[in-house]
Amino acid sequence: MGVWTKFDFLSTIFHIRGLEDSTTVDCLKQADEFFQNHLNLKIPILQSFRLGSTLTTTGRTPPLLVTLSSLPAKLEIFKRCKRLSATKFSIQDDLSIEERRERNRKLPIYKQLKSQNNHVRFRGAELYVNGKIRIC
Repeated sequence: MGVWTKFDFLSTIFHIRGLEDSTTVDCLKQADEFFQNHLNLKIPILQSFRLGSTLTTTGRTPPLLVTLSSLPAKLEIFKRCKRLSATKFSIQDDLSIEERRERNRKLPIYKQLKSQNNHVRFRGAELYVNGKIRIC
């Protein structure tokens, strides 16, 4: 295995949403149990922690940020994400600062198109309308 680049390291980071905040179980163990119970995977995790305080203004628990030891492990998790469709859980890539800025810039366009009953979604920082990428 060669030297890891910054992109390789960042690409092993993602968020898990929907996990209840637990004061008795540490984040690393909580992530490990989630992978075993919901995705039937035993994956080595480098670190795991909550993003934000335990109580948000929306009443939802903050997502769990997870860093894995390898990109193939992350790809295996994302292959099994369809198993979560009937649950309250979701897994989302951690975006870079530039991607977050770009996404926030496109958010008013997203809301406008959504109000016009279009099928609109983000994939990373890219905006898709009715299955086609929209250049903004």
